[in-house]
Amino acid sequence: MHFPYCRSKCAYCAFTSSPDFSTQSKYIERLKTEIAQTSNKPKINTIYFGGGTPSVMERGYLAQIKQAIDRYFDTSEVVEFTVECNPDSVDEEFLRECKDMGVTRISVGLQSASDECLKAIGRAHDVSKFISAVKSIRKYFDNISSDIILGLPNEKEGDIEKAVELFCELGITHISSYALTVEEGTPLKASGYTVDDDAQADAYERVVKLLKQKGYERYEVSNFARDNKISLHNYKYWTGANYYGFGVSAHSLVDGVRYANIDSVTGYIEGAKKTAIALTDEDKKEEKIMLAMRTARGLDLNDFASSWEDLREQKKEQLDKLCALKVVEIKDGFLRATDEGFYLLSAIITELI
Repeated sequence: MHFPYCRSKCAYCAFTSSPDFSTQSKYIERLKTEIAQTSNKPKINTIYFGGGTPSVMERGYLAQIKQAIDRYFDTSEVVEFTVECNPDSVDEEFLRECKDMGVTRISVGLQSASDECLKAIGRAHDVSKFISAVKSIRKYFDNISSDIILGLPNEKEGDIEKAVELFCELGITHISSYALTVEEGTPLKASGYTVDDDAQADAYERVVKLLKQKGYERYEVSNFARDNKISLHNYKYWTGANYYGFGVSAHSLVDGVRYANIDSVTGYIEGAKKTAIALTDEDKKEEKIMLAMRTARGLDLNDFASSWEDLREQKKEQLDKLCALKVVEIKDGFLRATDEGFYLLSAIITELI
């Protein structure tokens, strides 16, 4: 479920979002209409409310959408329900609403443990506000996810260590660590800012090492968890499972067909139709490689061979080269990236497809 409202636009953000809260009521009604068009009451086991910033929605709206989901989906086996929030919009009423509608997991954005960085990218909170928000969240939830972005303006070498220490002190169970990409159309791009690729690579290496030392296991190229609290919902994207997306810019994948909603809030509210693209067999094959290689588990070569081809034969030359470079390994029938290979994943995938 995509809730596209934000109090302000972050300098790096290229997602569809709106600061015009006056359209929230119409948006919620349109969202209910879209959910109601789902047929056959599919069985689901995870729910994710993302954004934008779900926590800035008028109180009661999130619960209305959960009620619509319960009506048009079989939610009897839901084991994970995540809601995203920003530190500046967390309050007791929001947390009680989440608890009452069965949320099991909260994702709260940090981005950096440096107030200087946060100010440079236009975040509406500082580090102290993040700490306060997490302490409030912990009164209701013990499964808390957060994230950092590597390569931000004003980032200093010690900021990574500060962030990891902060996550540990606050008992954060899941961490996403993203390498900044300066997207077209963002304030960061307009400012002329560019990422120092070497420094970003060094930061990535440090964060992986530090998180491992602190007991976090990397289960996907950018995601780490301890106490086995991986994001069950996001893991579906990397394993090719069906998923249903609702709201502006939302995507779905249902039985080999990819659906996409318009990326305009106004257009969505006015009822613009989804686009639908049936994946070809070649699309499915390439996505299987691309997505599986993002995970620590890797690509099941025997399973892949049963549907397409045996890469150990068809890509023997490429695999021999990649193994010699120690950026991939083949073990117990799985092809997976090594720690060194994860940062070179795009190049590895290009070799394989």
